[in-house]
Amino acid sequence: MKRMRLVIAALATASAAGAVMGWKNKEKSPQPSVAATSMIAATGTIQCRKEASVRSKVHGLVKRYAKKEGDWAKEGSAVAVLDDNKERAAVGEAEAELFKTSAALKRVRTLHEKGVASAQELDDADAAHRLASARVEKAAAALDERTVRAPFDGRILKTYLEAGETADPASARPLFVIGDDRMLKVTAEVDELDIGRLSEGLPAEVLPDAYPGESFQAKVTKVGRMLGRKTISSENPAERMDAKVLEVEVELKFSEKLKRGLSVQVKIGVRP
Repeated sequence: MKRMRLVIAALATASAAGAVMGWKNKEKSPQPSVAATSMIAATGTIQCRKEASVRSKVHGLVKRYAKKEGDWAKEGSAVAVLDDNKERAAVGEAEAELFKTSAALKRVRTLHEKGVASAQELDDADAAHRLASARVEKAAAALDERTVRAPFDGRILKTYLEAGETADPASARPLFVIGDDRMLKVTAEVDELDIGRLSEGLPAEVLPDAYPGESFQAKVTKVGRMLGRKTISSENPAERMDAKVLEVEVELKFSEKLKRGLSVQVKIGVRP
């Protein structure tokens, strides 16, 4: 009996020790990390956060480009100039007429103050001067339309017409494309099965196809509101192009490696 009690006591002690060790191990075991996420994969293309295709307001031959591809242009600065010889001549003629009517008005006003010129003569001189002034403004506006300016601060991404080619406001080809590439974005398509886990502000990684193994940190800035058909194709031959997708935008900082139009894979981090 005494031996039996000793065995039981030893087993109880071992059990208690095992329980303590198990508790300690449990206490030291790593908790699930806040950063632990599952991923939503998508395919997209690099774009500038803000960009525009710019056409001329009037029809005319391209005279020259004040900015070339790759140049930075401030808002309102000249980028392309159309042939403007006719408009410059019109401005010169209008300014000459304005100078003449200004001198005439001054002379008639002096004579009217002396009682030599009538009130009607003064009115006629003033009307001629105002008409000439309006013609200068009209000619100057027409001349200004021959200069195509940057609509916002940005880089000239591409020019489409050469000097001597015709710019047409209704043409499918713009004069140039401008984009603010200080911040970039990726427009990606997420399968409908994953949209329930999406939200703005989620972290993302952008992996350019052109740079295997490299990734760029990004963030989801816009989640679409309507599903549509897939328009961006990956290299996977088993990919279904008839799948419904939701368009998502992720934003990332500028890098010389990230060119507009570059195909990328996007991994969006979401809670498991």
